Amino acid sequence: MFDLGDFIQASGVMFRTKTGEITLHVHDFKLLAKSVTPLPADKDVTQDDGTVIRYAALESLKYARVSAMPTSPLTRMCARSFRKRATLIKSLRTFLDDHEFLEVETPILQPLYGGAAARPFVTHHNELEQDMYLRISFELYLKRLLVGNIERV
Repeated sequence: MFDLGDFIQASGVMFRTKTGEITLHVHDFKLLAKSVTPLPADKDVTQDDGTVIRYAALESLKYARVSAMPTSPLTRMCARSFRKRATLIKSLRTFLDDHEFLEVETPILQPLYGGAAARPFVTHHNELEQDMYLRISFELYLKRLLVGNIERV
């Protein structure tokens, strides 16, 4: 009925085990949301009657990290940071839009190196059969827009 990653609601009495771990003695529970893709499990045990019991004893470090993410305080902290960043960028875009600025995208790979004194990162574009340079600065493309009489970029 339940898979790893499902959201459930449980009520009961909190207590400490003999080892000091805080635990909930569950009196009632219900399924709130089913996981689309269950989290991976390391250990399946097949009973004599053919039923499979899946344990969440994730010994593989890769799976342990994946399964810990939904409950990790770090994940929640990162989610808050992402939301704050998205809100900040949305506010900045709204402000600049209200003041008639134009948002433009500049190429990331450039055929000619330029724009800063740093050593360029060079890669080869197979389809075009030419070397390309990773953009270091927006400066040259923004200057072209200014020359083209687009001043608020």
